[in-house]
Amino acid sequence: MSAPPDGAVAPLAGARPFGATRRTPAFVREQLPLAALVALFVAAGYVAQAALHLAGAMDLLLHPFAFRLFVVTIALPLPFAFVHLRLTVKGADGRWLPGRAGWALTWRRFRERYLNGGAVAAALLAGLAVAVVINLFGIWKIEIAAIHPFAWDVRLSELDRAIHGGRLPWQWLQPMLGAPQVSAAIEALYYAWLPLMVVVCAWQAWSPRRELRLRFFIAFFLTLVLLGDVAAAVFSSAGPCYYAQVAGTPDPYASLFAYHAHVASLVPFGTPAIQADLWRRHLAPATAPFTGVSAFPSIHVAVAVLYTLLGWSVRRPLGILFGAYALAVMVGSVHLGWHYAVDGYASIVGVAVIWWLSGIMVRRFSGAASRD
Repeated sequence: MSAPPDGAVAPLAGARPFGATRRTPAFVREQLPLAALVALFVAAGYVAQAALHLAGAMDLLLHPFAFRLFVVTIALPLPFAFVHLRLTVKGADGRWLPGRAGWALTWRRFRERYLNGGAVAAALLAGLAVAVVINLFGIWKIEIAAIHPFAWDVRLSELDRAIHGGRLPWQWLQPMLGAPQVSAAIEALYYAWLPLMVVVCAWQAWSPRRELRLRFFIAFFLTLVLLGDVAAAVFSSAGPCYYAQVAGTPDPYASLFAYHAHVASLVPFGTPAIQADLWRRHLAPATAPFTGVSAFPSIHVAVAVLYTLLGWSVRRPLGILFGAYALAVMVGSVHLGWHYAVDGYASIVGVAVIWWLSGIMVRRFSGAASRD
């Protein structure tokens, strides 16, 4: 596909899936695959609620927190996009255009690219879709323990030990990371995951790379639902931080969490309190779709790896930067006691497969349209 002219939005190869016609506006046709996928997931959620006799599980689908987080912040990239356009705007001679003429051309291109009705509607739809799927993911994460009580922690822990030379991964990491300031820095990187998700989703909501945009959101939604809900229910596990509560065997992570308590007494370090609070919320009736407990696979690692694949598709340095962050999340998931290392390994493989499948799906949408 050839690149669009400056200021234009690349169409998704004229895609017309799901019965759209040539009279359907282009921006509507481009959103149909995403809207159809979200509708499919929501319908599946209600079917699962009925089949599993979990009355009221889907009542939290419209919980407002995710909508405030992903819809209200959807305009976050626009000031940065305007600055980027101003810094790169060029005149007819191919040189950067200074002065009033440069500002006028920047504003015109900004309006053409970002403030047209199609782009605004597409961004808002993306924000709504993300909020719905985040809530759906959270709802079914809550129900994992009811569907399949935690049964895999001992096996996952022993698998960790078997593939890491007879020692648990946290034990290998502790000599390198076992300093309060280092642990606090790792914690900060790990919990930057949610703000980064908001930023990346908003960035992609406005992206003019329409095929890559669609591929990212399809992969993101499949990751949350297939890995975060379906695979997590099959391999139901609570994680090292709750091993003592669910395993019924001596806790091989007790020394790690004693170290955490020591760190919290010396520097700002909130992980022990967060883990205790999440377990209390897990045991109480659900009032929000973000109180579930699940370890395998790690969605923190999975989404960070997805950012790496996205970044690599945009620019190699961006892929390297996201890759470094994914590595920090992987290490942090073990050092902070949220996950077994195999949780992250499985996530890497799972996301790679999902990214490949989402690419096939987008190419088929585009190919069907070009043949139509």
